[in-house]
Amino acid sequence: MARALSNMLFKGFRSIESTRIAASKRREEMERLEKERQAEVRSYKNLMVADKMTFNKDIASTHKSLQELEEDFM
Repeated sequence: MARALSNMLFKGFRSIESTRIAASKRREEMERLEKERQAEVRSYKNLMVADKMTFNKDIASTHKSLQELEEDFM
């Protein structure tokens, strides 16, 4: 009986330990992803993307006047 109780306790502790390890790994992964996201935000990688750039020629062809452009902006 003592041996059965000992085995039950050991299995319980092992389960708790594996849960703690899994939580620790998840926390480390979340920290790593957050660091990567912060590094990307600080980088200039997305600053001058050609798809997001607007040229004066494009503005002139889509808007009749500067006032119309300002109205669309607001």
